[in-house]
Amino acid sequence: MKPGNTLRYNKIITMSNDESKKSPAKDQGKGSFKKNRHQKSPTSVTSLNSDTAVPMLRLGATNNFDTFKKKLSIVSTEKYKNLGQIIIDETYYVPPVLDIADYNLVTDSHGIEKTRLREAHKHQDKELDDMKVDRISMFAYIISKLSKESLDKIQGQTTWAMVEADRDPLALWLLVKASHQILTTSKVASIIKKTARKEYAACKQGPYEHIVDYKQKFDARLDAFVVSRNTAPEKEDVAMDFMYGLNNARWADFKAEIVNDLTKGTLLIQVNGLNKMYILASQRVVVKTGKEIPGGATFATVDEKIPKKQPNDGKTKEQKQAKRLAKMKCFNCGEKGHPAKSCPKKLQADDKEEPPMAGLTFLQNLH
Repeated sequence: MKPGNTLRYNKIITMSNDESKKSPAKDQGKGSFKKNRHQKSPTSVTSLNSDTAVPMLRLGATNNFDTFKKKLSIVSTEKYKNLGQIIIDETYYVPPVLDIADYNLVTDSHGIEKTRLREAHKHQDKELDDMKVDRISMFAYIISKLSKESLDKIQGQTTWAMVEADRDPLALWLLVKASHQILTTSKVASIIKKTARKEYAACKQGPYEHIVDYKQKFDARLDAFVVSRNTAPEKEDVAMDFMYGLNNARWADFKAEIVNDLTKGTLLIQVNGLNKMYILASQRVVVKTGKEIPGGATFATVDEKIPKKQPNDGKTKEQKQAKRLAKMKCFNCGEKGHPAKSCPKKLQADDKEEPPMAGLTFLQNLH
């Protein structure tokens, strides 16, 4: 093959490969489509750790603060590492203090341990510097996830000017939380307090909601209840409120056991706080019944008697059958006491001697 022909051949191969990548092959059958084996199927579910998974924060009675906080925490930790922990911890991450006792500097004749200690300090200093640099980026990212109404609400706060000047993501997040954790747009203190009390009392676990998600929702409602200047409930009351908010279809037996143990005085120490009640409930094995018990939990103290099977009335099988036949009406003669297939009149008519059809034909031929 000549050099010129070789060059043209290579161009043709390249063009054919490019065309095969652009359009998948089709079968000869009408309407059939052959999928390229190297072509990946499109993903139908957006991953939780992507930017698109964080919804825009809404303001008002239908705000989505709980979902927004949960997903923002995941994405912030992914994008900004330890700096993203401010969403949950509400404080800046501080690396643990290096313990010199972990490094054997006394017998370090070659200076290896001393070098390790120096590198550890460098790593901590770099981590702190990176978090300071990323503060502005995280500040801008939180702002980008706020709706216009939410941003207007935050900019109306008295400390907004200072927060904006410092580009402080932690201060910004605290403003977002304070203005959105209570499901109302009112600025009247009494209405805010009443809304917080109402939301706290209505906090219940959904039929398919995991107990971890319910705990986070309950914490948010309790925090809003206290922040709105309502009187903080006692620890024992908070624990009981959390317990009664558990879904009845899955936790009714657990609630009954807690109430009975509290009545006997055997469980008083273990439920004197929200976290202890949560741990006690989360460690219990629960069987899902799939049925929601309407209303609140009810704990019966009277034994329920199972109805017994009614005894036989003493009649035999033949007597019961005769009783049923006595009420039965025949469709043939209209009389009672027998079905149509056992009608005596029908049987008598069938017993009359009649010449068969074949015999009649034979006699006609003889005449």
